[in-house]
Amino acid sequence: MVDENAFSVEHSNVQSNEQNIYENEYDDMLEDYWDMGDPTYECEHCGVYFWYEERIEKRYKKIKPVFTLCCGKGKIKLPNPKDPPTLLKELLFGSGN
Repeated sequence: MVDENAFSVEHSNVQSNEQNIYENEYDDMLEDYWDMGDPTYECEHCGVYFWYEERIEKRYKKIKPVFTLCCGKGKIKLPNPKDPPTLLKELLFGSGN
């Protein structure tokens, strides 16, 4: 004979253990999250935006920080992108523009 109460208690313990594991993992993720805001510093050579923490020289607090992850201080030049096809432009910006 099978004891149905034993199964239901064991099943609820498994569910609560899974829930605890999920909550602990979620809490760990929240502790590791650091919101740096929007990237507000622009590369003077190519116009790409960066966060201040991505600057090259971190020892000094410069008013105009230097970034090289994008174009290597102007060493890499890419052509400007072409206009998208009309259909894509309408989807992105609407047909009234």
